[in-house]
Amino acid sequence: MDSFRQLHIIWLALTGGLAAWTVVAFGLLTLGTIGLGAFPAGVMPYVAAGVLAFMAAGLVVRRRGIASIPRDASEGKRFERYLVATILGLAMVEGGALVLITVSIVADTPGWALAGGAAGVWMLLMARPRREDMGSRPPRP
Repeated sequence: MDSFRQLHIIWLALTGGLAAWTVVAFGLLTLGTIGLGAFPAGVMPYVAAGVLAFMAAGLVVRRRGIASIPRDASEGKRFERYLVATILGLAMVEGGALVLITVSIVADTPGWALAGGAAGVWMLLMARPRREDMGSRPPRP
């Protein structure tokens, strides 16, 4: 199997898993079957701001990692550096979204679970791996 195809599978697994967990967490919170309420809901905007900044930093890390790939490097080295930058950036986005969903469960705030998951899925969709990002054109987020 092509290595780039394997990277697409990793990206799809991260995106699909996050989307599924968002739907499950939101549904369970909305139905009232989970939700601890042990965390004050009023701090959620501050938690969300910090987590969203971390998620955005993941896209920046990915973009800068891709931009730092030497244009004269071999295709294998270019892909290796692209792989590391992409997986690191995607993991930061997914991890941030999972933190926000988890904190929203503790605070019993279904809206924040949905918002965190949706933001994470949207960012992951923006950062879909593309072969042309390893070329001479500037990388996408």
